[in-house]
Amino acid sequence: MINEPDAYTWLDGLVTRWEPRGGLVFGCLLDLTGLPYDAQWWWQFAAGAGNLTAAYCLYLHHIRMGELRDAEHWFHQAARLDEDAPAPLPPAMPDVLGYPHLAALMARPMPDATGLPSPDHALREAIDGLPATNNEMCGPFSLPTGDIAHQLQELAAH
Repeated sequence: MINEPDAYTWLDGLVTRWEPRGGLVFGCLLDLTGLPYDAQWWWQFAAGAGNLTAAYCLYLHHIRMGELRDAEHWFHQAARLDEDAPAPLPPAMPDVLGYPHLAALMARPMPDATGLPSPDHALREAIDGLPATNNEMCGPFSLPTGDIAHQLQELAAH
């Protein structure tokens, strides 16, 4: 996600207008820099706005954390967000081949990371210095800044 051509634009949109696609990008940045629970918050924000990729990221996040019940929930949410999914969903874990957009996400080959931009030292330091909030209803999570979007833009330019 951070390598998408519009990633920094989406992230800037999160800072200025609370754009959900920016929540997806910001969640990916947070996860890549070792803040998986902050990432979870932003992926939930984006998935709640109907973002299929964010729901899939939550599925993967919960699998990685060993939270299989939550992973199954987010798999079902991602399947529901798949525009071409049959309705209604079967009660058991659905066959991914029946959900074209979700199947495409899962079947996407993992690219060779050599040469692809990833968070550099300056971006990691900026993320470490982000303001945070601890809302009693939502819990603690990091907040994005325009500086993060600018640094992501510079990373993409290189």
